[in-house]
Formats: sequence, C-alpha cells, structure tokens
Amino acid sequence: MVGLLGVDAGLVWLIAGVWTVRAISGASTGVAWGVACLAAGLRWGTISLGDVEVATRLAGPTLQTGALALRIGMAVVFGAALIDEARIAGLRSDSRAEQAAAIVALVALVALFGVAGPQEPFAAALGRWAAGTAVLVGVVLGTGRTMSRVPAWVPTIPAVAGLVVSVLAT
Repeated sequence: MVGLLGVDAGLVWLIAGVWTVRAISGASTGVAWGVACLAAGLRWGTISLGDVEVATRLAGPTLQTGALALRIGMAVVFGAALIDEARIAGLRSDSRAEQAAAIVALVALVALFGVAGPQEPFAAALGRWAAGTAVLVGVVLGTGRTMSRVPAWVPTIPAVAGLVVSVLAT
C-alpha cells in the first residue's frame, strides 16, 4: 500500500509488500508481475509510482505511448504479468491477505500500464482505475483455472524479454 500512495521508491515497496504477503502465505511470489512493475518504472526512468503517474499524465498510458517497439515490449511485459497473476490464483485463495495482495497487484498494473495520471477530476480518475481493475480481475478469474497449470518460470521469460525490448527501444 505504501507503493500505491506514491512514496519514494514506491515500486520497490509495492513489490516487496506483495511478495512478502505471498511468501508468508506460501504462494508463488509472481516474478513476472515484479518484473512488469520494474519495467514500467524503467520505462519512465523512476522507481516512484508518483513519478510514473506524473510521466503518464504528461505522455499518456504506458501501453499507448512511445515507439512501436517500446509499446510492444511493454505489452509483452504486461501480458506476462497477467498470466502470472492468473497462475498464482491469489484472488481464489482462502487467505484474505493473499486476496488483498492480488488486488493490490492488479491495481498496480492498471496504474502502471493502463491509465494516464490524473488529468481529470478525482472521481473520474478513480472510476477509470476501478473499471480497469475490474476488467483485470475478470481476466484473471476467467483464465485462472487454465493458467494454474503453467509453470512459474514460463511467464518470467516473456516478461524479461519484453523488458529487454523496451529498454533497447528507448
């Protein structure tokens, strides 16, 4: 939650928090999701979620701005993170802490990849975040049973490849 509030090094705090909750619960940490968070930070040159928000306010959502190769790399990273989230099954867990960590992870993906910073009134921006999170929750829940058979290392490979492509494209 500290990361979502935009504290300095917020992406690191966000990743550490979600990974800690998942590790304590005995679940997979979600390496591809962590790579996706860091990739978005590298894309905008910061590890502060508040700075990412400012950058997206000025330039537009991460998946929609920049050179084609950069957008493709970010889309691959984002897709790998979604596969990882569906594979982990945090939303279907019996643990409330793990469910909360999964929601935080999906909200972070929406913030980092799907929406621009607050260009409009707070209520409208909150609505976009809620709608984006609802879509991701639906995707994760809808594909979860199939993705649960995917080994943990599989989404990590495209996440790292997408990160490399996006770094080379900048």
